[in-house]
Amino acid sequence: MQRCIPLLILLLAGCTSGQKTSEPDAATLELRRTHRLQSLHSTNPLPRMAWIEQRQFTLPHGEMTLQIYSPGGNDLPVIVLLPSIDFISGDLVTHDRIARALAADTPALVVLPALPQRPEASTRTIHNAAAGALDWLSTRVERWGGTPHCITLVAEGAGAGTAIELACRTRDEGATSTLAGIVLPTPRFAPGTLPEHDAFVDLPSVLILLGATDPNRLQGSTLHERLHMADTEARIRVQNNQGPLRSDWALADPSIYDVVLETAREVKLVFNACQARQALDTF
Repeated sequence: MQRCIPLLILLLAGCTSGQKTSEPDAATLELRRTHRLQSLHSTNPLPRMAWIEQRQFTLPHGEMTLQIYSPGGNDLPVIVLLPSIDFISGDLVTHDRIARALAADTPALVVLPALPQRPEASTRTIHNAAAGALDWLSTRVERWGGTPHCITLVAEGAGAGTAIELACRTRDEGATSTLAGIVLPTPRFAPGTLPEHDAFVDLPSVLILLGATDPNRLQGSTLHERLHMADTEARIRVQNNQGPLRSDWALADPSIYDVVLETAREVKLVFNACQARQALDTF
């Protein structure tokens, strides 16, 4: 567990330095409303699902709601989609279309948790909620047609810190077969909080997606370098003529649909590698 503790401290410090929880102001509420409307009015495909199910359960921070999307079938790869428009916005509405697209285009079982948001919740609470959701679903995905040993985390923007912390936690608790991959569109870290390379040892493979004109793309490039220094499999893809991917991707901007398809391709690769390892383990 020792490798994980410095990483968690860094991630939490970067997002919560001086942070106090409070009620959202009018501007934040309007931003959330605008994001929901943008997603609802997107012209991107809205794939039909075999079924969509909502589940609620209790975590220490309070009630957690998950939305589960299935394109049909069994033995599907599992995607946990963290709805993180920097955790100020992003929810079951803003990410519904993305969840459906990933489920259909992979195909995969997609789990979308309704995480707490800032400023109502601290980043520690958000991280803990995501960890609780992952723990809860890991023992249940098989009954929904998912493959429990092949879960891929997908998180944009500030959600990168949560995804990495979850992978670190899973690694240090010895459940390395649970998380198989991570996909990070436009990862973003507070200044000075991107962990050094030794925090990334023995993490699952990571795909970083960047917009060519994103002013913050250097953070993704630096993360890529540190993952390589840790001998963790990592790749980086740059989307031409694109700026920051996190909000456009979340809100299903038609010009950014390639990011969905790129993520689906990555999950397929991760799943094939999972199945190959599983076959060797059972041989």
